[in-house]
Amino acid sequence: MDNITSPDRVLSPAVTHPSSDEIPVKQPGRKGHLLAMAGIALGVAGLIGVGIAFSAERADRADSGVVIDDGDMSVFSLRLGDCVDFPAENTASLTEIAAVPCAQPHDGEVFAELDLADGAYPGNDAVQAAADKECGDRLAAYVSASYEADESIYITFLYPHEESWKKDRGVTCIAGSDQGKLTGSIKG
Repeated sequence: MDNITSPDRVLSPAVTHPSSDEIPVKQPGRKGHLLAMAGIALGVAGLIGVGIAFSAERADRADSGVVIDDGDMSVFSLRLGDCVDFPAENTASLTEIAAVPCAQPHDGEVFAELDLADGAYPGNDAVQAAADKECGDRLAAYVSASYEADESIYITFLYPHEESWKKDRGVTCIAGSDQGKLTGSIKG
């Protein structure tokens, strides 16, 4: 895996597809050097353009902290009660996620935030198991009575991966529905 240069978290497999193997990128030879440089220049220009486009699509919060305008938000800026839409594409890790007002249809709602125990990275399976248990223990305390017995409600979470473990132990617990989009908050 490439070195991680920006902080990100992994979305648990409950809502993502299995990641595919990385496809090796062929390095250009001497003949392709000029073409490669042109491609890099176009790529940088494209990233600048994308950055400008995304800067206009940031989620906005009211003074109370509630999301009032949908848009992208850092996974580290999510708060208890925020509603989100999951990425449409298979994404191994996320730095941003779409936040939406809970009154609009959405894929899930943040119902807990927690930090995993200090220590050496225990492995992806152990991190997922700990996050799943901790999130599961917190769901019933968050949801309203009408959702408590609803078997369509499932748990997913954003969690740190090995490359970010030294700086990030945070887990963001999110509840979604097997029946499709939620509208309104599930909070009790």
